[in-house]
Amino acid sequence: MGAFKKAMLEELWEEHKEEAEERERTASREDQLEALEEDRLLALIIEESIQDQLETKETTQMPDIKKYKSVAVPIPTWEKLWAMSGKNHRSPAQQISFLVEASEDAPSDAEVLSKLAAVKS
Repeated sequence: MGAFKKAMLEELWEEHKEEAEERERTASREDQLEALEEDRLLALIIEESIQDQLETKETTQMPDIKKYKSVAVPIPTWEKLWAMSGKNHRSPAQQISFLVEASEDAPSDAEVLSKLAAVKS
């Protein structure tokens, strides 16, 4: 059993330990057996849940920060970007890449705007 899984089970047991001990002191033998079965089922459910979390954690990969960076833009700009990328069947990231590549050779914003105006007409 992995250390994370064991720690989670121990934490959950500590939360329910007092309740289980009280039940053992006051319950009849039949009630104790029923409670024990409930505890076993709960432990199985918890173990499956932890296993699911571990599997999800193992399969979820973050983007490589050496290849990708985040960019914050105002909401109106983001909405325009989504509209532009949708028209061109691109993702927002692909649209940004396209725009940067298309305007890379332009030495100034004025030239970028003039090229854009020429394309529109």
